[in-house]
Amino acid sequence: METPKVTVIIPTYNRENLVGEAVMSIVAQTYSNWECIIIDDNSTDRTLEKIRHLVHGDDRFIIVVKDKSHGRGAQRSRNLGLQRATGRYVLFLDSDDLLSPTCIAGRVNFMEQHPGAACGIFPGLRFKEVPYDTLTIISTYRGNDPIKAFLEFNTPWTIINCIWRREALLRNNLCFNEQVMGFQDIDFHLQALFLGMPHEIARSEPDCFWREQQYDNIGKHLADDSFVHSHVFLVNKIKESIGAENKRKKGYDKSLRRFILFILRMQLTKKKFISFELFLHNMVDKGLLNGIPVLVLRLLSHLLKISKESSPLITRWIFFLYKITLLGALPFCKMNKHFLVHKYKRLPQIGKP
Repeated sequence: METPKVTVIIPTYNRENLVGEAVMSIVAQTYSNWECIIIDDNSTDRTLEKIRHLVHGDDRFIIVVKDKSHGRGAQRSRNLGLQRATGRYVLFLDSDDLLSPTCIAGRVNFMEQHPGAACGIFPGLRFKEVPYDTLTIISTYRGNDPIKAFLEFNTPWTIINCIWRREALLRNNLCFNEQVMGFQDIDFHLQALFLGMPHEIARSEPDCFWREQQYDNIGKHLADDSFVHSHVFLVNKIKESIGAENKRKKGYDKSLRRFILFILRMQLTKKKFISFELFLHNMVDKGLLNGIPVLVLRLLSHLLKISKESSPLITRWIFFLYKITLLGALPFCKMNKHFLVHKYKRLPQIGKP
């Protein structure tokens, strides 16, 4: 029986306390025909030393230390990994997440049974310290419009939930846009969906584990002033994509407005008022936000500015109003859940991962 090669791509930066678990979850795979490309983004801790110690003697691991001239960021690291990949299938794994021992075997079997799929999507579990310490399952998408779900932050799946046919990525010239500093996963999956790349969703047991606390994750800084240009670029990019899509399906423009509102809410939550004003001004200037939402946004921003740090109750009420007024009652929005999750129904057997 043929066992096609799978390429696992792991970008990492300063993860000496976590990367070992990710690496060992690859070593523990029941499927043996894989290569793992680890791209280190010039870590300043002992990450690289730890990786080299763990993979010594296993030539299936390829360690790449990124040239500083290539620029920082997980998106660039993943693209470098794609350039080096030789497997029929590609799987992206963040350096603080884990795969179950049967993950690769199950995904390859599924993809071989679905030769028309460019991407296979599998459920996973959130965890805090060790797998199964929570039973919150992610990425069991049950809707029929993942584009709308991504735009409304009802994330139907994450990067760890997917396995890709490398030939399909190459044929469609799909890679991570290096101008997008935040929400790279959303952008990547939206690109695939707008390109019409077919996907299949597996109804299987969770086969991967997403760590809840993303240490040193770029997401903690997405409200900073330095990200405004990136957010504007991404919104414009999505707007261009849904222009043609709206000819056959209405509603994505409303979902894009909600996407914009979530970015603005994130900036207000972090009290990044300069970022908020710059991004809001740009969205108004482009005609993507107008009328009552803009007035409400400016009012809530003003209330936050005058509220004191010692008044958390006032802050909570302000964001309650934001949620109800902007993400609920206005005609173009309905209340939505931030992350599409369900509870795992089956408990793992004792002694088994």
